[in-house]
Amino acid sequence: MEEPSVHRDRLSGLPLSLIHHILSFLQMWDVVSTTLLSKRWVDLWTTVPCLNFCETMQRDGDEDYGTDDEDNTTRTETSRMQNFVNRALILWNGVRILKFKIDIKSSYDSSLVCVSDVNAWTRFAVRNKVEELEIITTGECWAPHCLKSCSSLRKLSLVGCNLQFHGTPLWNRLKSLTIRQLFGSRISGDMINRILLGSPELEEFEVKLYDKYENLSIRSRSLKKKEDGEPFTI
Repeated sequence: MEEPSVHRDRLSGLPLSLIHHILSFLQMWDVVSTTLLSKRWVDLWTTVPCLNFCETMQRDGDEDYGTDDEDNTTRTETSRMQNFVNRALILWNGVRILKFKIDIKSSYDSSLVCVSDVNAWTRFAVRNKVEELEIITTGECWAPHCLKSCSSLRKLSLVGCNLQFHGTPLWNRLKSLTIRQLFGSRISGDMINRILLGSPELEEFEVKLYDKYENLSIRSRSLKKKEDGEPFTI
């Protein structure tokens, strides 16, 4: 006679590294929600190496929001995101950060987000030796100076983020760099030249600028050609 089947939590039985890999595809709102799955998952989210703070503000139905209601809703959602990110970083207890993403452009009014918060979040990632960093804003925020000495970076993407520091960055491991200047964001041609000088292993460089820089000269032996075989151009 066959023994009755016993319910097993197959998901919790997976290796921690595999669970972390699965969670790396989720936004942090969803990652934190996994605490409801089982007792093992209560604190598991606090050790994930990939932190993606990007959430679309959702509204039920297609109601016609007035200007005041819409502004209030935006402020509420923005404040909610700030509180969520701050709380999540306080509780995070991982070993290192492989990927860190902050997106306050598509869903929120970044002018309502405190610049000091974005800087603090970025410094947190740098302190934990982040390897892939992505910051998306609408031109209101400046990248903190500590980013200059983040030698653990392998991939960096700055969209609408102001960037300016003295000297040459220590990005010896950086392989991929994306800089997209939005209206209102500022980055000088000299800054870009110094970035390239401090990134000797850079292979991929995507740059979109609104301003014209006469002193901008793209020179890097490590840059690869595009997939279509054309040489790298700006």
